[in-house]
Amino acid sequence: MSTHRLSNVSLDDYRNFLMKCGCKKIGIEGGHEKWVRKDLLRPIIVQTHVDPVPEHDSFI
Repeated sequence: MSTHRLSNVSLDDYRNFLMKCGCKKIGIEGGHEKWVRKDLLRPIIVQTHVDPVPEHDSFI
């Protein structure tokens, strides 16, 4: 069992993380950004109006 605690991440930090992982933002629609990477089966959708990003939404 891990003792590491999760915490919320700022929207800018999350975007930087996605870019460092090789993801590319391909569009914005209705307050949501769509990020893709060649090897991912589905895009990553980020809500732009929620800052910081809640820990339960931080999946890659």
